[in-house]
Amino acid sequence: MTECTWISLWSNEISFLDKGMFTQLITLKGLILSFNRISTIGPETFRGLLSLEDLRLHNNSISYIEQETFQGLISLKNLTLDHNQISSVHKNTFHRLVALEWLPLHNNRILSIDKDTFRGLTSLQNLTLYGNQISFIHRETFMGLHSLQELLLGINRISHIDKDTFKGLTTLQVLSLRSNTISSVDQETFQGLTSLQTLDLHSNRFFFIGSATFSGLNNLNNLVDLFLSQNRIHTIEPGTFDELKSLDKLYLWGNKLSTIDAGMFRNLHNLEILLLNKNHINHIEDGAFDSLFSLKILDLAQNRLVTLNPDLLINLARSPFQLGFYDYQFLGNNNMWNCTSLCWLKHEEQQGTIRWWAPQETQRQRSPVCAAGGDWSWLQCPEPGNT
Repeated sequence: MTECTWISLWSNEISFLDKGMFTQLITLKGLILSFNRISTIGPETFRGLLSLEDLRLHNNSISYIEQETFQGLISLKNLTLDHNQISSVHKNTFHRLVALEWLPLHNNRILSIDKDTFRGLTSLQNLTLYGNQISFIHRETFMGLHSLQELLLGINRISHIDKDTFKGLTTLQVLSLRSNTISSVDQETFQGLTSLQTLDLHSNRFFFIGSATFSGLNNLNNLVDLFLSQNRIHTIEPGTFDELKSLDKLYLWGNKLSTIDAGMFRNLHNLEILLLNKNHINHIEDGAFDSLFSLKILDLAQNRLVTLNPDLLINLARSPFQLGFYDYQFLGNNNMWNCTSLCWLKHEEQQGTIRWWAPQETQRQRSPVCAAGGDWSWLQCPEPGNT
């Protein structure tokens, strides 16, 4: 029994763990207790498991963890506690787990986190806290997590982020704050996140994006994906995206933008995907897309556009370029195009330089509709060069 390295007690309707029941398993490296009915764990349950690297407790009914429950697990790298009923985490719960790399706490009932909860977890790389009921994060909560690469805080009740909340997270690559109630952030909120590649602010309550919103990320040239979709954004100040020169994907769909200003996307030479669908756009200024030399997908569906000037796309690569400007699933909420003004697009399609992009869930490649009631194949257009 002392030579056992892995034990799986997965899905056995276990409701109680005896004190010290694993003490003799000194070589144990993995212990799976997931999908049971465990509700509490005592402080002596895992005593003596100095070799344990992987402890899985997800999908149980755990509501409370005593502060010394994991004490002495000096080799532990993975501790899964997601999908339980945990409402609070004591500040010493994870004390001295110096080898811990993965800590999933998502889909619990956590209301708040003590500022010292994660102190000392210097090896932690992934921390997932989404799907809880967190409304406030102390500015020192993540202090000292020098190895953290992924921090997922989505689907909570967070309304405000202090400017020093993410201070010192120089290795962080993915930060998700999606599906909260954040309406604004301080200009230094993202300061020092020198490795950040993905910033997800999808489905919050932003209505205004100031030029200093992402100032902490300026000149770092690492951010690749920026999600600002499904907010309430009606204004984006000039220069907001100027220094995000490595940006590959920019999601702005589902907002309240009415005008796309010239220069809004200047310097985004590497941008490949720009989603502007489901806004209130009725005007796009000349030169708005002039700097987007790498753009491959532009979605303008479900706006209030009537015409589209061919000069707007003059600098865009044709390989072929993918344009979304009508959504077949929302026939009553689309751009009401003046079809004759889109003859140039029909010619582009015939030449194979532009094709129609459909959302992933539909993936339909049909001839576009110019206005409610029909396919544009009926449209008689003059040959290029003729009036």
